[in-house]
Amino acid sequence: MKKNALLLLTFSLLIMGCATTSSKPYGDSIVLKERVKDSNIFLPGTTIIIPETLWACDHEVTQGEYKAIMGTNPSYFSSNPAPGEIQENRPVDSVSWYDALVYCNRLSIKEGLSPCYTIKKTTDPDLWGESPKTFPDKDWDSVICDFSANGYRLPTKIEWAYLSRGGNLTNKGQTLYSGSDISDEVAWTIDNCYYIGNKGRTYGTHEVKKLKPNALGLYDMSGNLFEWCWDGYKFNDMNGPKKYIGVKFHYSAGGCWDWGGFELDAITSTSPDGDWYNGFRVVRSTIK
Repeated sequence: MKKNALLLLTFSLLIMGCATTSSKPYGDSIVLKERVKDSNIFLPGTTIIIPETLWACDHEVTQGEYKAIMGTNPSYFSSNPAPGEIQENRPVDSVSWYDALVYCNRLSIKEGLSPCYTIKKTTDPDLWGESPKTFPDKDWDSVICDFSANGYRLPTKIEWAYLSRGGNLTNKGQTLYSGSDISDEVAWTIDNCYYIGNKGRTYGTHEVKKLKPNALGLYDMSGNLFEWCWDGYKFNDMNGPKKYIGVKFHYSAGGCWDWGGFELDAITSTSPDGDWYNGFRVVRSTIK
């Protein structure tokens, strides 16, 4: 079995670069024999299969990065950053699952990479038309993901869970949250984000990379915003990527700014339209 390792790669985005992580090949699987420490993700009997290389951005897509590619900033939290924080570096929120697909393909094309997503028989998102405002949508919900492409995409929920747990699939050295047993060290939650809490402030989300990273150097895997995953609601197993079949709900993960710390390892399903809880981070299957 190959050893998991952290590799660092900086690729050009508007505000910040991204760290990446390399992981085990598909076909090299682990079947968990016990529940990972207080986790609702990695449960006994779950088969963990990770791609040969998985390159993950070390932060959630920021408002500045999103606007540079999409031309707009849909965020509810588009002003009033916390003191000392940069507005453009707050994670983009209120992004629909559909718009996340557009962003990934546009970013891939801009950087000369092969786009992952095909809708209406094309990978050019400018030919997809306006992203759906209601759901389900027959064309957009029939999207196909090419996991062999070197462009940007959303992680599968098992990839997200692997990244969140810092690449650690055992109980030894595991933490309650992504990078720490203390939520305030790694996560913006209802207890420290000063939006719903009775703290006299209305900050909501916070600038990315302000708290501690996890063991893979990834920030905000717990808290700040729920992160969209590729998988649809029908994919109840966690055994690697699948050809997508249009479904009504999609998984998002990690909790958010108005959830409590005890909920931060949650993978939940939600409608694809998104709201002020939803953001995303991008991954790549290969950098070749």
